[in-house]
This record gives sequence, C-alpha cells and structure tokens, in this order.
Amino acid sequence: SWDITSDSLAAWLVGKLGANTLLLIKQTGAFFGSDTIDGLAVRGIVDAGFTAMLPDGVDFHLAGPKDAAEAGALLASGNLPGIRIAAPIRSARKAG
Repeated sequence: SWDITSDSLAAWLVGKLGANTLLLIKQTGAFFGSDTIDGLAVRGIVDAGFTAMLPDGVDFHLAGPKDAAEAGALLASGNLPGIRIAAPIRSARKAG
C-alpha cells in the first residue's frame, strides 16, 4: 500500500531525531501557502499516514520544481526553499 511512503518515514525520523523542521522536496508544484497537511494528503501530495507521523511542533516546509534554481543558495544561507505549510489542529489527546 502507498499509505506510508518516504514522506511518513521522514516525518517519523524528524520525531526520533528531535528535529524541529522538515523539508520535503516533491516532483509536483501543485501546492500553495494556503494548503493544509490534511489537504495535501487528500490530494496525494503527501501520503495518507503523514499527518499522524509528523510530530506536534515541527515546522513543515514543502518545495517543488519551481524552487530548484534558488534552493542551493537558500540552504547555504540557512533558509529553506519552498513554502511553510500550517500544522494540523489536533484535538487534545486522552490520558491513559
């Protein structure tokens, strides 16, 4: 199944490493600053398991082909290519 791909594995790894930022570089540019992670999953831009795997508080950025030309310079200067995608609003988790 394609419910879990390298997208979700990257989100899981961010949590294991304790990183605070995740940048995914995709083959499509069909995403916008107004997109949500859930919306990206519905459209197949990230896999279905991504939302559940991305830890709370991780700053998620998405880049595509249009970002390739400036990606090297941005990364070298400590900045990320692409756009920041808003984190999902999760309901409070039940204890126990």
